Amino acid sequence: MNILIVDDEPLVVQVLSRQLRGEGYQVCSAGSAEQALLLAGKERFDVVLLDMVLPGASGFSAIAALKGSGAASIIAMSGHADEEVRKDVLLLGAVALLEKPFDNRQLALLLQDVSRS
Repeated sequence: MNILIVDDEPLVVQVLSRQLRGEGYQVCSAGSAEQALLLAGKERFDVVLLDMVLPGASGFSAIAALKGSGAASIIAMSGHADEEVRKDVLLLGAVALLEKPFDNRQLALLLQDVSRS
């Protein structure tokens, strides 16, 4: 499975990349929505892990743009999510919203669910 991590926090990207590569996933990363869209235009990603707070563009607009680029499954990530945000994220086409901080097991289970669908 090919995963794109979109987060402007280098430490988050580093930790997630290490974890996912250790589980056998192929991983790319982007620090902004614009970078993510450029990458998604060149390569197909099975899953996009997308932080909802990014420089230059909101996570909401990034979800819509990434869905338009053909990304299979988008998992939104946020440290400031309420029920309204969760509802909006799912309405835009994300498969889930992970609340930061999340643990390795939560992410692993979600990725298993996504790969089955």
